[in-house]
Amino acid sequence: MLEHDLEPASPTTPQIDSQIEPTGTPEEYGLPELPTEYERDRFARQERYLKAFIRQGNHIRSCQSTGIHRETSIYWEEHNVFQFRERLALAKERHRELLEQEHIYAPLNAASSRDKLLHPVLPIFALKGAWPEKYGDKVSVSDPSGLLNTLKALQALGAMNQGTKNGIAAPSTDAQVRELPPEPS
Repeated sequence: MLEHDLEPASPTTPQIDSQIEPTGTPEEYGLPELPTEYERDRFARQERYLKAFIRQGNHIRSCQSTGIHRETSIYWEEHNVFQFRERLALAKERHRELLEQEHIYAPLNAASSRDKLLHPVLPIFALKGAWPEKYGDKVSVSDPSGLLNTLKALQALGAMNQGTKNGIAAPSTDAQVRELPPEPS
């Protein structure tokens, strides 16, 4: 242990441990300290893709706007190249927050009351799709009429009859086949 490690940190300068608190540098995502030109280019292309994803929130549109093939982004995600999965999750989160800022808070903080009245409904559906945990419909099924219980009771009653399986009558296998004469023309 070094001597300066034993000294307490001064109260005015916070002690930052880069091992604990990530800062978003490329090296934290696996880019070597001395990367090759190909590695630098790949990381830069990923960053360009992720910035487009933050704005658009859609893989296909992000690919089209950046000129990156969709299979390339799938490869990055499947092989977690430079921790692409984690960075993509952060981009999705930032896209959600951008939608929320643009379509919820900005109109509410509009300068005039007229702008507040023009708050569109369509972005709400975008938020519901992008962030269902927060903006999705909360659905609970209840059966106050008792129809589900009645149906279950009827199925159980039908199952007690002979020749039935799970309340459904067994198909009939007895049949008579006869040939019909041709119709006169």
